[in-house]
Amino acid sequence: MNYFIAIFFAFCISFNAIASDAIILKFTKGSAAYTEWKQSNRVGTITPLIDILGVHDSKPFVRDALISMLKNTSKSEVILDGDDHPLERIAIVEYTSAIPIRKLLISLRALPYVEYAEEQSEHKLIEIPNDPYYGYQYYPSMIGADSAWTYYLNQSKRDSVLIAIVDTGIDPLHEDLADVIFVNSGETGLDSIGNNKSANGIDDDKNGFIDDWQGWDFASSIDPIKGDNRAVPGHFHGTHVAGTAGAITNNQNGIAGIAKSHRLLPVKVGYDDSTSITVSGAYEGMLYASLMGADIINCSWGSPSSSMAEREIVNEVLRSGSIVIGGAGNDSQETAFFPASYPGVISVAALVQDSTKASYSNIHATVDISAPGSFIYATVLGNSYGFSSGTSMAAPIVAGVAGLIKSLHPEYTADHIAGVLKASAIDISEKNPQYQFVLGAGMVNAHTALSIQNPQYAEVTQSSFTDTDNDGMYTPGEKVNLSLVIHNVLQDADSCKLIIRPIEGQYPPMILNDTILIGNLKASTKYAIAEKVQCTLPLNPPFNHVLKLRIDIMSMSNLIGRGMAELIINPTYRTLRENDMHLTVTSQGHIGYNDYPFNLQGMGLSLPPHDQSMLFESGFIVGSSAEKLSNGVRDISGNDQERSFFIRSSVNVLKPGLKSDAEAYAEFADSSRMIDAGVSVWHRVYQSNEEGMQKTVFVVYDIQNQREFRIDSLCGGMFFDWDIGPGGQHNIAMLDQTDGFAYCFNTVDSTLPHIGVAILNDVQLQFHAIDNDGRGNGFSIYDGFSRNEKWFAMSGGISREMSRSTDVSMVIGGGPFSLEPGMQKKIALAITAGTSREDVRKGIAIARDLAFQKGIAKGFTWNIFPESTRLIDISIGLDEQFRIDFALSKQSEVEFALYSIEGRVLRVLEKKIYSAGQYTGITLPFSDLPSGVYFIRMRTAHGIDALPCIIVR
Repeated sequence: MNYFIAIFFAFCISFNAIASDAIILKFTKGSAAYTEWKQSNRVGTITPLIDILGVHDSKPFVRDALISMLKNTSKSEVILDGDDHPLERIAIVEYTSAIPIRKLLISLRALPYVEYAEEQSEHKLIEIPNDPYYGYQYYPSMIGADSAWTYYLNQSKRDSVLIAIVDTGIDPLHEDLADVIFVNSGETGLDSIGNNKSANGIDDDKNGFIDDWQGWDFASSIDPIKGDNRAVPGHFHGTHVAGTAGAITNNQNGIAGIAKSHRLLPVKVGYDDSTSITVSGAYEGMLYASLMGADIINCSWGSPSSSMAEREIVNEVLRSGSIVIGGAGNDSQETAFFPASYPGVISVAALVQDSTKASYSNIHATVDISAPGSFIYATVLGNSYGFSSGTSMAAPIVAGVAGLIKSLHPEYTADHIAGVLKASAIDISEKNPQYQFVLGAGMVNAHTALSIQNPQYAEVTQSSFTDTDNDGMYTPGEKVNLSLVIHNVLQDADSCKLIIRPIEGQYPPMILNDTILIGNLKASTKYAIAEKVQCTLPLNPPFNHVLKLRIDIMSMSNLIGRGMAELIINPTYRTLRENDMHLTVTSQGHIGYNDYPFNLQGMGLSLPPHDQSMLFESGFIVGSSAEKLSNGVRDISGNDQERSFFIRSSVNVLKPGLKSDAEAYAEFADSSRMIDAGVSVWHRVYQSNEEGMQKTVFVVYDIQNQREFRIDSLCGGMFFDWDIGPGGQHNIAMLDQTDGFAYCFNTVDSTLPHIGVAILNDVQLQFHAIDNDGRGNGFSIYDGFSRNEKWFAMSGGISREMSRSTDVSMVIGGGPFSLEPGMQKKIALAITAGTSREDVRKGIAIARDLAFQKGIAKGFTWNIFPESTRLIDISIGLDEQFRIDFALSKQSEVEFALYSIEGRVLRVLEKKIYSAGQYTGITLPFSDLPSGVYFIRMRTAHGIDALPCIIVR
């Protein structure tokens, strides 16, 4: 035996990096797109996605061999879709499109043949240093394993248990593991012609995996597509986890695994490279383990990102009867961690030797139990032993205890075993006062878990709040109701009640009924509690405050379980649905969504009956230059929004309002930094159900100068990233030259709505159409939106009149204008929808009239684009100034100059950019000039024009 004490790093597969070029997509049942993909053997190009993704490739999320095993197993309770299993409809799609991943996913989810679409998570190991000189195996006595083993061996009936280690492989030659590694009887012995089944290249047990006599390698370098039957480790991690859970006991070698020599199934999902910290095929490995009959599956890996596809696999594994145990992650954060946090999986946090939380361990309400995780001494490669730390090590300790329970109680389900582990746990709340409710039920107690008689455990499985006005927005002082569902997991419980109290905080709610009697609870039964918890929310909480309530479940005087309910109150967004244009309004000037790029807070902007959002992102922009600009739209990286504004008031809604059926109000301001515009803004949205206004909203910004000096050349307006139809593809953004409004529509599907946006008040129109991919004669915003690009788009007049037919955005606003300190200027817009451009035109006309009548905004004028650029007229005023009338067919920089008859330059006006249109009254002084004939010349980017003028004194 080699007693080499290795210096190692602690690991839990715990890092989430999003692959930017791959997504997971599930087809809807029976869809033509799925049928075509299946006929192509679930690989290759998916024809309906070409318009959105361009060049792409696909492969199955769950390989054919596992699908065949699922269909042939009697464990699965899933109803097949005809001949198909639901997991068969999930694809991994690799693509090259430049569309940002968040926008792409939202677009794909709107497709009728897509059940869901999500990012593909990549799982990696996270390293945490440890100390190799600490000691050996302190944790068995800490969790009562020594006495648990004695109790276990004294029981007359002990079933064999198979524990799967889905990890980086197990060293098959290790002295403390070799004799407990699983052997597949269907792939061992001799075949009919005398060859060894483990190496004859034949799938003897017909499970779809050739020669899998001792597990399978899902991250093979030999055959990356199918894998291979050599589940031997590259990285040491899996061997350490395996030894912690199930190293052989009483063999006069090495260490003692918690599970007392039960069998270990190696399922390799780590690469062969010993330095690689990447994991591949982990969820397929979990599914394989369950189909091979694993009672316990240990998953010391994960990601902070949840996945619907991965959850489907977890649910299939749980239905098969396997018990899944996972580490809570090593990110030192209060966060959910998957697969550990999926319902039905036992999530394990890590402790140090004094039963306090390990500094690296994640915590969360989804944690079920805690276990020692620091300086765990176990098996490593080379027939050696070493230390490692992490929730990766805590999880197999619990897996070992779960294996012992399952051995004595083979009838127990995953819920039962989780219930016993929690009911028997050691209370560590006094040692971890700041981590109550996020370290699970306490520290695992092996002896009590095995010996406990008539255990009782109940838990809160569902909690949902409703507000009195049913708008789903929980505002200060509002009354709310909490509905609860209780699951009595284990034995019958009598005389039960719920005790509800706020978890300590500065903003507690008033709970009107803090004790609810629920009577007797039958074993293995769920109860929807009839009486609702009634609360009045605090009056002055901060924005987006998380309110937490503790629910204790009592049987007579005994605590048999507890739970927690959470609610976000005083949110910074509200949704308006008073007419057919449904939209969300935020406290920082956005409409649509509050959380770009995820777009989960709010509903975008949509129309019944489908309520699919046509707006991916919007936001307010105001400034006097690229260097003095405030905004809340995507930043130069494209992955987040600039956050120039701070909230002065959350969104308040009046129904009815003073000028419409619903009105939303909010106030925000920038910080007046050198890079800010130096303004505060009152934001209002009006929604009316009057005739002709059912598909229109008014959006108004009152901009106030909060600096101590005059601000010149201010422009303000809105950015819109439209998605009319799948992926926002085949959209055109343009300016209607007849009536001066912005317009967006889908060029392929005429049944989709057309959208118009119009300025309502007395400002010069600014408009810029954007090809999001940048392939036209403009910039791209897929790679981010710089401040220079924002300023150019909002201050250049009509700087780009029309986009290509592609995924598009637009900027529309007004300016330039000046503001004295404390003075205000309005930017008011109408957003309207119709079935055609003419329908939108009518809506805009009605909106402008109604805005004038209601006092919302007035004074916008539009000059139709002239056919040519020219000087129209020169007139002389009594104030001794020439007045110049001119027309521009396109936006241009314009310079005016006054010449003598001899051609000498006498006056030059400063160059200025003008939008296309007709202009009157540009002044040029002549008070010091004698009588005579003069010329005024206009120079533009498109040419020169001149007219004579005469001064008579």
